[in-house]
Amino acid sequence: KWLAGAVKRVYQPGCKFEIVPILEGKQGLGKSTAARNLFPKKFSDSLKSMGKTDEDYKKLQGNWIMELGELSAMKKTEIESAKSFISAQSDSYRGSYSHYVYPHLRKCVFIGSTNQQDYLKDATGERRFFPIRCGVTKPTKTVWRNEESVPKIDHDIHQILAEVKTWVDAGESVFADDKLMQLAKPYQQEAETVDPMKEAIEDFLNMKVPSNWEKLSLSLKASFFHTHIDHNGDVATWLQQHLDAGELQPLQQTTTREIMEVVFDKSVDRYLMGRTNSDAKRIKLIMDNMEGWQAQRLRVNGNRPHGYVRT
Repeated sequence: KWLAGAVKRVYQPGCKFEIVPILEGKQGLGKSTAARNLFPKKFSDSLKSMGKTDEDYKKLQGNWIMELGELSAMKKTEIESAKSFISAQSDSYRGSYSHYVYPHLRKCVFIGSTNQQDYLKDATGERRFFPIRCGVTKPTKTVWRNEESVPKIDHDIHQILAEVKTWVDAGESVFADDKLMQLAKPYQQEAETVDPMKEAIEDFLNMKVPSNWEKLSLSLKASFFHTHIDHNGDVATWLQQHLDAGELQPLQQTTTREIMEVVFDKSVDRYLMGRTNSDAKRIKLIMDNMEGWQAQRLRVNGNRPHGYVRT
């Protein structure tokens, strides 16, 4: 898909394309060298600020293969900017000696490399990044260029690109379909940085609850959850007896407020519910991307809050 997108961008500048392979592996394997070999004269690894300056955009116009910097070193705010930058189909800037700003259609594609095993920090950006593990099997060809290997490397690359061109001419899709996303998901999840907040929410969602869960107060729900997490069997038995729990069953629905108060012990004043805050936004981001859950209006004690239901 990525090679097809790269070739298509040459013949159809500005076409929609967001796939970014990330070459994972220890230092010295030749990850960046492999990317450079695709077209050395139109390769660049000098992109530093992801579109903060006009110089970045000028580099995009003069190159075909752009290697991204170390993703693990990016802050979350920088990743948000990187997502928009990667997804753009054209760039507007004032060229050298020009008096006006003009749009320039994208002809380049992006690739990344990393020595880290956990570098994906933003759930919403994962669909763009596709980890590829390097050094797993013994290579049959070399990426290192020397007097003896250069003709063979160039021949192989030209043959590959020629074949990809026939795919594109035949209508090869350059979008990540559901099948590809399902194949990539386990690798993307393994590349995620450890997120204690997400882990706590997953513990809550995977917990079995009393059948009368929706009728319980938030304080009782919090007691039940923390008893479950602490594996306190005596307290759990007492709670079930006094909650008229019946048979425990999977949690079917929840809200951001419930998660904040039950999981993280953060009281939410009803008069402040309309204000944005970092915890609520972070919980919403996690839940919006939580597999097996979807956002929708709920029915809770006669109210219709925004929430999430198990699918």
